[in-house]
Amino acid sequence: MNFTIDSAFLNALANPAPTPAGGSAAAYSGAMAAALVAMVARTTLGKKKYADVQVRIQQIIAEAEDCRAELEACVSRDADAFDGLLASYRAAKDSPDPAAVEQANLHVTEVPLGTSKIALRVMELAVELAAKGNINAIGDAYAAASLANSCIMTSTLNVKFNAKNLGDKSGDFFGQAAEIESRVQSFMMQLQQIIRERGEIGS
Repeated sequence: MNFTIDSAFLNALANPAPTPAGGSAAAYSGAMAAALVAMVARTTLGKKKYADVQVRIQQIIAEAEDCRAELEACVSRDADAFDGLLASYRAAKDSPDPAAVEQANLHVTEVPLGTSKIALRVMELAVELAAKGNINAIGDAYAAASLANSCIMTSTLNVKFNAKNLGDKSGDFFGQAAEIESRVQSFMMQLQQIIRERGEIGS
């Protein structure tokens, strides 16, 4: 089976321009995680062995596809936010506008926070599927959670980097990032336990 890889995006990542960069790559990882969640759910759909979870599986598919669409949009959203920040700094050299710079800094912090929240939901769905979805696709559920984890960790780090420029507003962003990271650790611990027990691979 042949696939067309999005070489244009990868080439853009590889060039030395400021965008797209890590934030966009993280969002793309999150979108792939959501796609895998939908795939695992679809391999569970219609199977008699999983008759008791069919309604929930249909719900997961719908939510995973919504998350994938949002995370795909976050790929460009992240790049656009950083481009806007750079533009605000350039403009301020000729005509200082602290409010415009502050707004750009706020936006470039809010965007990765939003990305991390969507990816956190994807991770939660992946863990749920690892526990109740098609056992033959449990490795794919793990892959989905791992990709979501990468997306979240990069995104929350960007939140913290950018929030440093927000003065009194920074505390709330640091708090939200820490809460998300704490939930990620909890989900990954749950996932490891599920993989050991349901996957029967021991410790």
